[in-house]
Amino acid sequence: MKINPDFLAPCGLYCGVCAVLYATRENNLKFKEKLVGLYKGRLPETENLSVEDIHCKGCLSEEVSLTARDVT
Repeated sequence: MKINPDFLAPCGLYCGVCAVLYATRENNLKFKEKLVGLYKGRLPETENLSVEDIHCKGCLSEEVSLTARDVT
């Protein structure tokens, strides 16, 4: 696996293996729905989490997921 430096998160995790990033990149609606079920109400400010909220292009990008902000 080639490491992309754009996906090295400040927290030390590698965004390249993140489920939210993968679901965004593949535009996988079914996977996004499962992620909503996983995160909804379990992180701060996620009571109204929807499929549209599941999007991220990496922690160092301009488009960071609500879930990623709360985890990192």
